[in-house]
Amino acid sequence: MTTATIPVRLVYSYCHKDRDHLHCMKTALAPLRDQAVLEEWLDENIPPGRPITSSVKKKLQQADVVVFLLSSRFLNSQACMEEWRYAKQLEAEDPTKSRVPVLLAPCPWQDALGEDIKLLPNDANAISDHDGGTDRAWLEVYEGIKEVIEHIRCFFAPKPEFLAGMEQTELLSHEGIKLTDIFVLPPLTTYATHEHSNAQLLEHRIKDVNTLLAGGNTLIHGPEMCGKTALARYLFMHLSRNGDPVLFVDIKASHGAPNDGTFKTLYEQQFSGDYDLWSQSPHKTALVDNVDSAPRSRKFINSLKEHFERVVVFMTTDTFISYYRDDRTVADFSEVRLGQLTYVQQERLIRARLVAKQQDGAVSDGTVDQVEKQVDNIIHRSIVPRYPFYVLSIVQTFEGYMPSNLSITSYGHCYHALIVAKLIKAGVDRKDEDLNACFNFAEHLAFALYQAGFSDHSATSHDFNLEAFIGQYRATYVIPTWLLSRLRDPEYGIISDNGMFSIPYMYYYFLGKYLSGSATDEAQAVVEDMCAKSYVRSNHLTLLFVIHHATDNRVIDAIIRIASGTLRQIEPATLSTHETTRFQVLVRRLPQTVLNDGDVEQERRREREARDEAASNDAAEEDNLVGADDDLVEQVNDWYRMLKNNEILGQVLRSRYGRLTRDEITSTIETISEGGLRLVNYILKDEQDIEELARFFNERMGDDASYDQIVSFVRFASFVWTMTNIEQVVRCVNGANIREVLVDIVGRRQTPAYDLIGYFSQLDSARELNDDIKKRLRELLRRHSDPFIRAVLSLRTQHYMNTHRSERTVEQGVSDLLGIPPSRSALRRKNNARLQRHHRAKR
Repeated sequence: MTTATIPVRLVYSYCHKDRDHLHCMKTALAPLRDQAVLEEWLDENIPPGRPITSSVKKKLQQADVVVFLLSSRFLNSQACMEEWRYAKQLEAEDPTKSRVPVLLAPCPWQDALGEDIKLLPNDANAISDHDGGTDRAWLEVYEGIKEVIEHIRCFFAPKPEFLAGMEQTELLSHEGIKLTDIFVLPPLTTYATHEHSNAQLLEHRIKDVNTLLAGGNTLIHGPEMCGKTALARYLFMHLSRNGDPVLFVDIKASHGAPNDGTFKTLYEQQFSGDYDLWSQSPHKTALVDNVDSAPRSRKFINSLKEHFERVVVFMTTDTFISYYRDDRTVADFSEVRLGQLTYVQQERLIRARLVAKQQDGAVSDGTVDQVEKQVDNIIHRSIVPRYPFYVLSIVQTFEGYMPSNLSITSYGHCYHALIVAKLIKAGVDRKDEDLNACFNFAEHLAFALYQAGFSDHSATSHDFNLEAFIGQYRATYVIPTWLLSRLRDPEYGIISDNGMFSIPYMYYYFLGKYLSGSATDEAQAVVEDMCAKSYVRSNHLTLLFVIHHATDNRVIDAIIRIASGTLRQIEPATLSTHETTRFQVLVRRLPQTVLNDGDVEQERRREREARDEAASNDAAEEDNLVGADDDLVEQVNDWYRMLKNNEILGQVLRSRYGRLTRDEITSTIETISEGGLRLVNYILKDEQDIEELARFFNERMGDDASYDQIVSFVRFASFVWTMTNIEQVVRCVNGANIREVLVDIVGRRQTPAYDLIGYFSQLDSARELNDDIKKRLRELLRRHSDPFIRAVLSLRTQHYMNTHRSERTVEQGVSDLLGIPPSRSALRRKNNARLQRHHRAKR
């Protein structure tokens, strides 16, 4: 029998009163399970709280084989007969699916089923009174199911060793995690000409694999390390699992001229079965990875177009723009661009990776949140793109590859590990002397770029004279020519021919490393200037790395000094009743409950979609500031400096807390909190400010809006501004390792604002709702009678409940404290009742 890595999916349809027979059959099929050729499912696998009918239908749709355990009880079950009819319909639509009835006991199955179909055991000899006894009967069932599986799998089955290679992940193969365990389809965008304009192109998002493959010949491009090869491999797994004829062609690994003989060799490496028979199959697909600019790639594509009905090629965006955009070879191909992961997709990837490692699937929403925060703390726009490789690299680095000498923080070490991996791929030996030589060269290059005015590395330029820099460098240091060539390797090198680093984060990493290790007056002056102008994006990004490479706290002290002196003329908000009077009208209009009956997964998706939109808006605003004139920047630099300094100090707390004294941690937390609370009062600090601003707008808008409408809008904007700055403080001071210090500060300050910061931080660091959160919430509700504070506590807690699965009893207790109905708990009980009714119907 052909052994298949991809198992045949078998679903059982049976009456629950025949459960004993089901267990006998599963025992009989044990050898097939042991060979990993069979994947079984039955409705008892449906988790509590999930819809029953749609779950069963979905599994029937996915099944290769549906086994029906026939008895009088089965024929008398409305649910069982509906499953028979639905499977029959699916089989008529897809001939590759199989229905296999197993006769448990004599019954009028021909009349009830209304068709002539072969049963097991042989000759419709029922299990209960089989001529050869029950052992013989179950052996015939086993042999019949085995024959069905062989029929499904024996033609054009992928070879196990090739499938194992396709399933490997570059980072996680040693952990036994397969590509299909963790794969998340990245954003894919295709382009079409507007029907009313031949020049205007419209973007369309491709949301699933089937839509992508429906496009015929397709060219998919994206930057280095964006996941092109993983997508190509996943498409291979998808097509081969569905029984569609497919061939994987790696241009780099393929030898010989592109012809039918070459394709036959590739087929025999990847599949069992007769190539000549396979080559006659309709709708064959060729997946072509690592397409480059060489003429051989074009010959391969042209030959594949002659032999295959669909060709999907993968290449870098640079290769596409430089060599294929106007090439006749791909003139009839649809262009698809592969983009960065959204926050929704990033969460799916992280959860899939945690579940695959956990194996039992028990991963809480809070655990996913904590890992997400680690990733988000490292991935910055213009530094590391949100591609699967980088997300998984960061997760894995945090889990098990921390630096042994502690000369660099975990944040900096993530980038260190990525750079070293790239250098090794470029051919640099894993020897300290070679790596140190590379790093020293890169540090001095980064500083030379900074001195030459290339402080924003997101822009490419050809004005930097790399050859002149190499000459100057070699006058002082020794670096072998072969090592320079590795650094400039076209595919894996870290330095481009124009002197720029291949990925922006490397520039900031090496510039920060140079500045942190240099004792020259020039370097120190640069750091001081960056601290004073941290609102400039390139300064902010560089300072992050200066801190994470630093062996002392000079930079931290400078940032705290500057941040503490910013906006000193404004008193920090306390959110006392006097300050929150401006929100009382708004609070009365807010809903008391936002706890909804929706699925937690849905709510988490909505939250991350909103985060994607906010990130896009923030990026646009940041670009506007970068391009703005000095006068505009001067007007906003105080608050923008405060925001950026808080982000930097937040990184200090998360990554360098072990090098700070308790007093230094306290000072850093208070600097962040006081700065954020000053920003709360920066624009509108009380009702008088709101009324003055409303009158100002009213005088200029005339009859376009009433004064009361303007007041309401300004009051709402003030509320959003307040909560935004509170949340920003929480993000910066939130960390399990400094929780104790934050609790001490909150207890000492005794203001509503600090109470909110402490409670929000406690929520955000929790794996799920627990008794400590409930206790703290009870204390705060007793302490504060201010409607604003109580409303904010309630809404923030409900938001957490909407986006995190927790124990029902704890949710019930928290709902009682807030005086709201536990809507989602009621929904669970309703779904459980439906599940019980379904089981009763099948009995």
